[in-house]
Amino acid sequence: MVWSQTCQPIFDYYKRGKDVVFYIDSKFPLNPYYIWNFGDGSFEYSIDDYIAKSYRDTGTFSVCLTDSFCATNNTFCDSIKISNNIPVYADFSYTLESTGKITLYNDATSSSAITHHYWDLGDGTALDGEGDSLVYNYKQSGTYTVCLYAFDQQKNYNYQCSSIVVIAPDPCYAGFNTSIANGEYYFLNQSVFSGDSATWFWDFGDSTSSTERNPKHTYAAAGNYRVTLQMNYPCNSTYSWPIYYPGPGLCNLNVSASLINQKALISISDTLNFPAIYHIEFGDGQSLTTADKNIEHLYNDTGNYVIVIQSTFPLCGDVFGFTYARVNSLEPICRSSFYAFPGDTDGNKVFVVSNSQIVANGNNKSFIKILWGDGSSEVDSLNQIYYQHAYDSAGIYTIKMIVSNQVNCADTSYKSVGVGPVYTVTGTVKQGNKGAAYNYVNAFMFEPQSGLLSYGFSTITNDTGYYEMFLRKGYYIIQTDFAFDPSLQEFYLPTYYGDKLNWTGSDVLTILGNRSGLDINQIPFNPINQNGGKIAGTATFGRNVKLDGQSIPEGKPAEKMLIFLLDGEGKPVAFTHTDPMGKFEFSNIGAGNFTVWAEMPGKMTIPPYVSLANNTSTAENIKIIIGQNSVTSLFDNRPITENFNFEMFPNPTTGSVSVQLMNAASDIASVEVYDLLGKQSEATVSIDKNAASINVSSLQNGLYFVKVIDTNGASISKKLLKY
Repeated sequence: MVWSQTCQPIFDYYKRGKDVVFYIDSKFPLNPYYIWNFGDGSFEYSIDDYIAKSYRDTGTFSVCLTDSFCATNNTFCDSIKISNNIPVYADFSYTLESTGKITLYNDATSSSAITHHYWDLGDGTALDGEGDSLVYNYKQSGTYTVCLYAFDQQKNYNYQCSSIVVIAPDPCYAGFNTSIANGEYYFLNQSVFSGDSATWFWDFGDSTSSTERNPKHTYAAAGNYRVTLQMNYPCNSTYSWPIYYPGPGLCNLNVSASLINQKALISISDTLNFPAIYHIEFGDGQSLTTADKNIEHLYNDTGNYVIVIQSTFPLCGDVFGFTYARVNSLEPICRSSFYAFPGDTDGNKVFVVSNSQIVANGNNKSFIKILWGDGSSEVDSLNQIYYQHAYDSAGIYTIKMIVSNQVNCADTSYKSVGVGPVYTVTGTVKQGNKGAAYNYVNAFMFEPQSGLLSYGFSTITNDTGYYEMFLRKGYYIIQTDFAFDPSLQEFYLPTYYGDKLNWTGSDVLTILGNRSGLDINQIPFNPINQNGGKIAGTATFGRNVKLDGQSIPEGKPAEKMLIFLLDGEGKPVAFTHTDPMGKFEFSNIGAGNFTVWAEMPGKMTIPPYVSLANNTSTAENIKIIIGQNSVTSLFDNRPITENFNFEMFPNPTTGSVSVQLMNAASDIASVEVYDLLGKQSEATVSIDKNAASINVSSLQNGLYFVKVIDTNGASISKKLLKY
């Protein structure tokens, strides 16, 4: 079984009254992001090794850091006491000479011993203070803000800054930066001198040289090289810097792009054997930072664009790759996607941020229409990004955004939002007979119209397993994260409220006021380890899949997808995550009946059922395909029909539901309603071509699946909430 890494993230901090800087003190190099819980109800995701936080209140807070890439020991917690007191007094004096030479004197004091200090010289230079004074030479005239930062034994810090006017002789110093692009070293000359021109001599350290201002160079063999730049006119200065070249092909970042009209499909390949972060400049003023190696980007106009991608490789430093995109024609594109956030607690406001994409060729007019869910709507022909709306009363509203160019391009997306007062939701996460200490608990807002999950809230349990979160009115699904009990050496799997392993079987909580007693009993992981059987396969994206408004290329591997192996009784006996190629494998499996469950919150899972006849049987051709609304599987040559879409309203409902196909090329063949156990329910269904009505008034309140099959044989299922 392959799953992530074993590591222990540790942080430390320095505080200045209510302002705190946290930094990673012990880290593993393969972490895509960290999750910080600051103990005051707030949390933040970060890929940086440090983070700043300002507390509103004083007191003692339990701060926890989680490394998202760790399999075990992935969370570290520490208590921090916040007060208004700043015991460190940072002060300094200085003497300045006409040559630009400055001598700085450290006069910092504290109630406890000062452990260290450093200087920010205001010109981009920061130096550790190893004594009571520091001598520095400014290279050119200017006004510099000089700051002293001082730290004491009690993890307090303070700083003092002063503006200093420096008059220095004409600057003259050589300097350069290096980067690698498409396997070649590029040297960026950053020398400073008076006048408009200069002469250069570069020594690359391998018996070759150049007189260009910004040369590029290819090394023939791996090794250590010292690069020297000599400036001979109008003044003399020399700068050298050592570099290590790992060898041909080891620092390559290759980029390719194929275009379909204005849609660029960008593919990245590199020589890393662990996850990397890429920063992409698309050449049209837009950029993206991502870990994905396959990216889709839409250009809004024709033209020639340079795509530049930057990453940082071990031993190589900053590495660049680039390619060109030539957009010659446009096609109408409409993609509806937005985020909705509740506003202040007493104004019943909602804020919408649109990241929809619209491209309309010719004179076709594009527009965005927003239905706010309270009977009001607005039409925007300017394709704005920010919208706001005030509701007459608190409640749960489903916002619908329609993007269209009025000709042959339209798309719709939904978001549910609760506005009004904030309610307190509490419970206890349990592992057997004891509370799960310092375990993350996540609340996702369930969107009945689309059957998907929206924004949420995260918190962390205390040392007894008790959690508390603050939610507005809405429908929520609550889930815990992975947990590990070091005393028992036992894993606990992500568990949804209702003590369910997967989100499709979880209880949907209706929050209309304060709720307590929402306890979750985490499901233990009971591994099997026997014989030589194997179950393996791959997970990839299907056609027309969008995540956060971005299309995912068909066939792209689904990396880090959580997959459970359930035995014949539905109990988890193994779990893994897919690798960068979307592959997964369960080994040491014995004979029996198994279910391969691919969990992706917000999508309905249709799992394959695998039977191993004996202890050495294998099933290695399972294909998991992620669609827009479901996760289906291909096994034993069973076909998967292409999913379509339908609207279902009202949802939630007390009795009657209308169904409308979104695909005019087909009609409805049948409509079926199932409970969470897969048993077909006795609902009354009436079908009229591409529309249908369902009467569920006779069913008990709860969550159901509505399955619609069209005349082409395609089918899709969505959740229906009966209350």
